[in-house]
Amino acid sequence: MASRSEDRLLILVSNDDGVDAPGIAALADAMVRLRGLEELEVDVYVVAPHLEQSAVGCAITVRAPVRADLEYGFPVASPMYDVKEVYSIQGTPADSVKLGVQKLLPRKPDLVVSGINRGQNMGLNVLYSGTVSAAMAAAILGIDAVAVSLCEWEAEDFAGAQKIAYQVVEKVVRKKLEKKKKLEQDRAQDLPKDLPKDRARRLPKILPPGMLLNVNIPYDPLSSIRGFRVTRQAHSSWQESFVKRLDPNNRPYYWMTGTSKHRDTAEGTDVAAVRDGYVSITPIHYDLTARDFVKPLSEWGW
Repeated sequence: MASRSEDRLLILVSNDDGVDAPGIAALADAMVRLRGLEELEVDVYVVAPHLEQSAVGCAITVRAPVRADLEYGFPVASPMYDVKEVYSIQGTPADSVKLGVQKLLPRKPDLVVSGINRGQNMGLNVLYSGTVSAAMAAAILGIDAVAVSLCEWEAEDFAGAQKIAYQVVEKVVRKKLEKKKKLEQDRAQDLPKDLPKDRARRLPKILPPGMLLNVNIPYDPLSSIRGFRVTRQAHSSWQESFVKRLDPNNRPYYWMTGTSKHRDTAEGTDVAAVRDGYVSITPIHYDLTARDFVKPLSEWGW
């Protein structure tokens, strides 16, 4: 007899490179490999944009319909590849996660994992990143989330990053299992007997409200990666320029180009960790309040 969805670990996988990107195939396959972890049963759903949506940030679609197509023939990363369903979304990464959570999945997922992005998402880039924003949409909905990026814009080999992604998510899942066991012990002693059964079965949230883990992986051979570092977001800037061109009707248009400049590469930053050959794990939050300036600003005499 098949187990109920509440008894299984439910993972939503998304990205911003598009549903056909090799990085998301590698990530979905890594999530499937969690099956058997402490006899855990795992269902993986892929809900991702139909086309590449890099650098759209937290944009959502409000002036047009968002369409979802059930896909068949999703790229196969390995013989173990096996997901429940794959949806192609005509919308943004945030649209994909919101629609997946609220309409397409059988219930609220235990975890949302976004990536594997082609290119780093460190410093200021987290504000523009569709990969991070997919995870942020999950965090806003109260779901534990992880964003995974491989620090090479032209990356083709995702095998090493796939293994790193598995290790990071495995750690998160083990922490959720530990918390569940603790809650079960507490419930047997102190908690109300009428606690809803679905809440009792599901894996509990482990990250603080509104928080996600932003993971950046060096594009080095797996054997050369020195380990993991918990980091802070580096201070950086985006130095852009606009190239002016003319279309066939002689009307001007512009292409934006630019490079990311990291002004802060001190020890403890995401940039320094990746530079030194470590996987960077940065806890980030959607609350952008500059708390240090709240009191000084309140003294301006408003």
